Amino acid sequence: MKYKEASGSVLKVEGPVSIRILEGEFSILGRRVVPKDTIVVPKGKSLPIEIVKDASFEVKAGVEAKISKVQNAIPPDWRISIDKILNEHGPLKVVVVGDVDSGKTTFTVYLANAAFNRGFKTAIIDADPGQAEISVPTTIGFGILKEAVITLDKVPLRNAFFVGSTSPADVPLRVMVGVNKLLNQALQEGVQIIILNTSGWVFGKGARELGASLINMVSPNFLVLIQRGLEVEHLARPWQGFKGMSVIRVSTSPAIKLRSKEERKDKRELAYKNLLTKSKIRKFDLSSVSLMYTLFNTGVPIPRSTLDELEKQIGAKLVYGEEKEDFIFIVLEKPSLNVAELAKKLKETTGKEAIVVTKGMEKGIIVGLLNQSGGLAGLGVINEIDYESRSIKVLTPIEEEVSVIQVGQLKLDDEGHETIKYPSPPL
Repeated sequence: MKYKEASGSVLKVEGPVSIRILEGEFSILGRRVVPKDTIVVPKGKSLPIEIVKDASFEVKAGVEAKISKVQNAIPPDWRISIDKILNEHGPLKVVVVGDVDSGKTTFTVYLANAAFNRGFKTAIIDADPGQAEISVPTTIGFGILKEAVITLDKVPLRNAFFVGSTSPADVPLRVMVGVNKLLNQALQEGVQIIILNTSGWVFGKGARELGASLINMVSPNFLVLIQRGLEVEHLARPWQGFKGMSVIRVSTSPAIKLRSKEERKDKRELAYKNLLTKSKIRKFDLSSVSLMYTLFNTGVPIPRSTLDELEKQIGAKLVYGEEKEDFIFIVLEKPSLNVAELAKKLKETTGKEAIVVTKGMEKGIIVGLLNQSGGLAGLGVINEIDYESRSIKVLTPIEEEVSVIQVGQLKLDDEGHETIKYPSPPL
């Protein structure tokens, strides 16, 4: 279907939509779009299109697609705030905070494009592991713009950090470490502005602590609050009187599309599916490749005679066990409905933290694979652990040498659907 729109018009486009411009000129979040360019807006996303010159364009739309006219896709306070930020001398650090679906990512892209168009070497750290766009879910991604972009996923990935969960609430320390490592890398690479796009986890004690800790660690020149009312004001209050940090408050954009939890989950699962279809099974010897975020493989194997005694005490067949001063790790041969009760019994018997798992439960747990330099080579999922021979099979597209396997807290099925989220490390 063909459309025509006059200069000055503003459209809100909700995907899935493909648009090919035939005549005229668009501006999308500061990215210039000219004839022969094609714009793809995926399902669950929306983009504001400003018609710069009278335009005609061809649209291919999915069932859920929608194109509507709006008064102003970019709030005036966004333009004013971005001018204020970019009039300062770099290197600049900007932290963007807001509730879910407040427009953090849209603002981040708009600011990044404005900075790039003015000649800044521009970096973005995408610190939302649940809706990661520069990298993939369960990671924090870092990229440097080579051109103005329409969406965050078009920013070239420079590096990523595996946190192992889609919820910052489960792994706040890993989020902190990841942001810090990527921030330092960006500064070492001489970027002139770094924009930290945070997650929408802003309510509750844990969210407040993580938000305050991130802001304290990054020490930004600008803290940008995107809010409909006062929902993230608590994150700014401690920093009001600080010199060297300006707090900027902006409104949400009418171009934002509210997404359900299911839509967010569907988006993540599409990324997992793409990962799995390109993967093959690799076997790693745990005597030469280390595990991270586990108790397993950090202790001393329990002799068979001791396991036999434990079997009598807890009434279950054991295939493997190991322990250290602070923990005991036991693998059951068959599933049990009383795993929690068994762990409690072991803790009472040994006085140590007890982890009880069933052989085979590890299948599908997502992992991060570190290369010989300690950088994230990519992701995979556990296929099988052979506890007795101390080896692990991982389904992954990564072919380079691996030094460490970071075990996550999310399990996927063979189709890439999320099945279990562990609140703490499962192994």
